[in-house]
Amino acid sequence: MKLLLLIFSALLLNVCGAGEQMPQSIVIEVSDKDVIVDGDIVSDLSSFFSAKENCPESIVIMVDKNVEHKNVVAVMDVVKRANCAKISIASI
Repeated sequence: MKLLLLIFSALLLNVCGAGEQMPQSIVIEVSDKDVIVDGDIVSDLSSFFSAKENCPESIVIMVDKNVEHKNVVAVMDVVKRANCAKISIASI
């Protein structure tokens, strides 16, 4: 999963160019045990977003293929309630 995160970061850098500022984004990793936001385990995703003033420009939800569908929907629901407009999903 960390390898995919590194690849995704490299792709963002490549798309934005070395001299340009990267867009603000958050990567949420969803496994069967944990929800990890930008490398840190988060016990309550709703509290994480309520502590932020604005939703970042983009959200990337990386989902382990073994995660139950209802768990992915729950994460997407929290992200949508945080008024995040651009949401991407990657299955690994």
